[in-house]
Amino acid sequence: MSHIGYRPTDDPDHPVPLSHWEHSAAGGISSCGTRLVCQPLDVLKIRLQLQIEDHAQAKYRSLPHALTSICREEGPIALWKGHGPAQFLSLTYGVCQFSAFHMGTQWLYSAQAWTVEPAYRPLAHALVGGMAGLVGTVLSYPFDVIRTRLVAQGADRHYQHTLDAGRQMYRSEGIRAFSRGLVPTFATVAPYSGLQFGFYSFFIQLERSLGWGQKMDSDMPTVTMGSSLSAGALAGLGAKLAVYPFDTTKKRLQVQGFEVGRRALGRTDVYSGMTDCISKTLRHEGLRGLYRGLTPGLLKAVVTTSINFWLYEYTCLLITYCHRN
Repeated sequence: MSHIGYRPTDDPDHPVPLSHWEHSAAGGISSCGTRLVCQPLDVLKIRLQLQIEDHAQAKYRSLPHALTSICREEGPIALWKGHGPAQFLSLTYGVCQFSAFHMGTQWLYSAQAWTVEPAYRPLAHALVGGMAGLVGTVLSYPFDVIRTRLVAQGADRHYQHTLDAGRQMYRSEGIRAFSRGLVPTFATVAPYSGLQFGFYSFFIQLERSLGWGQKMDSDMPTVTMGSSLSAGALAGLGAKLAVYPFDTTKKRLQVQGFEVGRRALGRTDVYSGMTDCISKTLRHEGLRGLYRGLTPGLLKAVVTTSINFWLYEYTCLLITYCHRN
């Protein structure tokens, strides 16, 4: 399978001739481009997620307040804090995720497990996409922890840069530091990645059945930019709403042992694990605590998923065009 939401032909025996490595490259390019544009939303989301104080005592009272406070106290460049490890995270995750997704769908074709009925394709995409997300997470997770630590610190920087963060974390906390929050991450990433791929495939099929966003050229049917972006946006919104509490839990566990670096930004509770984090959050903050930072989280999910899928689709299309010319 060449693209996610559509194929250039409806014949699985004649897919676009893209190699496994070309799919991997397209995934890496789309993920890095998306990260560059959307990193500020990630910084805002993480800062709000890590707050455990009541609204009156919280450092950031809203998304606009967080944005203005960070720019005033740390400078606009702070909105790209942790961008170095975040790009390593995006590159590793994007390459592994789309590579695994391509391999999984190719296996379905070769094993003739792919149903002819289009209605079942979003479900198949969701299952393969969930497994692809797990593969990407396992290989990229240390960068995720380092990124979170760099974003979590205030103007008084405990870590100077990516290598310094990794070195200090290893010296003070050991190798375990790079796997903090891994359990809720597994609980998050499989359904999140699966729902992203499944929803995207579903909405592309829906738009095509309604005659929206279809573009024909001399060789291949494809989807328009608007169709790809809108399907990606809806996919990101639905997927993020489904798993957001686990994402908050993951972020809080990732900064365990980093209380000194977060002192200027608020209190950091100690948790023994995922269930302890969830129970303490519900007991002290209510259900709302698991949804802190939801507004920038949803905004980020909508923007990143739409841009990511669109860049992937059109990178594949560009590679295909180069092959044919």
